[in-house]
Amino acid sequence: MSLLELIERADERALAASAVACLDRCLPLLAGPEGAEPLRPLWASCEDGREWAIRLTAVRTAMDHESVTDGPAARVRAMLGAAPSDFA
Repeated sequence: MSLLELIERADERALAASAVACLDRCLPLLAGPEGAEPLRPLWASCEDGREWAIRLTAVRTAMDHESVTDGPAARVRAMLGAAPSDFA
């Protein structure tokens, strides 16, 4: 099965988990000086979606406190801002 076929078959939860996992792995600049990884808890909440809204709010807050305001961090902030708070 091709990658496109796998993506076509994926449900919203799988696509959300994939997107957050990709951001988590591809954007190490999000880790603060203590080495915190703000996207990890959000990624973990994709399993059942129960804590999605709480963790999304926490990630948005953490990103607001990051000093980087341009480049990839700005794009991540925009994506997190556009993410729906409900997780079907």
